[in-house]
Amino acid sequence: MMKTGIQILALSFVLYCSSILIKHPSQKIDEVKSFDWLVGNWVGNYSDNQVRENWQAVAKIYTGKGTIYNKGIETFTEDLILYQENNNWYYCPIINGKKIPFQITEQTEKGFIAINPQNEFPQIISYSIVKADSLIAFIAGFKDNVYAKAYFSYQK
Repeated sequence: MMKTGIQILALSFVLYCSSILIKHPSQKIDEVKSFDWLVGNWVGNYSDNQVRENWQAVAKIYTGKGTIYNKGIETFTEDLILYQENNNWYYCPIINGKKIPFQITEQTEKGFIAINPQNEFPQIISYSIVKADSLIAFIAGFKDNVYAKAYFSYQK
């Protein structure tokens, strides 16, 4: 019974996230030519931490590095990759050598939503460009049967 309720909540959240992108005309994932808007050095704050993401592009493969600093000391790092495989795009953090692919299910020229329902947390990752120098990302899903989310605001 509890698991069914959680699944209903998760599905509701996925539908809500999808509705965000409906406000902007979506393109089929394979029609969007690039994620070039993501390329660059992004800096922001989360809680009492500084967060950074640095992205590059080479031959339609986008690689990045995400880092969290607390009082100038690196406390977390992950490699990031956006790639296309079998006509699907994936956002894939690599943490301690472990790849965690999220399939991009919705995309516009200004953002995307990526989902991995099997991941412990998060199950949903979203990026959205606000202006050329402003980016918002969020992670969300269930952790220990409790819904959680975190927003990250970046500037170039």
